[in-house]
Amino acid sequence: MFRGRQSWLCGTRHYSHCIKFLSSGKNIDIENTSLGDIDANTDWNSAMLNCDAVIHLAARVHVMREGANDPLAEFRRVNTAATEHLACCAAANGVRRLVYVSSIGVNGLVTHGTTKFSEGDNTNPHNAYALSKWEAEQALQRVAS
Repeated sequence: MFRGRQSWLCGTRHYSHCIKFLSSGKNIDIENTSLGDIDANTDWNSAMLNCDAVIHLAARVHVMREGANDPLAEFRRVNTAATEHLACCAAANGVRRLVYVSSIGVNGLVTHGTTKFSEGDNTNPHNAYALSKWEAEQALQRVAS
């Protein structure tokens, strides 16, 4: 249940949509806006007017046929820089909550035996995607402090 004036979700893919849930009493209206490619220059301000919460799921994910000359730079552009910019815009617009979905890959590729990953583990990103998500986590901590 979304409570408050507005909450929104930033898409689930590299090319993103903003789905805004506008709640007033018992009614919820949904507004869907295509954002396209996101990066450190995306203008989030109009989408965040009167917004209470952001759930950030957008990312450049597992690219099966890589076309970028520098895949790490592309992962960083979308997953790290766009996330940091989104958080800064959210803070500047008075958004009270930002939920960020990272990746288990920041912990590493595998565990051994019956050991499971835990939040107390040292990070060990195993590829460019996981590294960019870990760098986004660090950027969010800087923005929050």
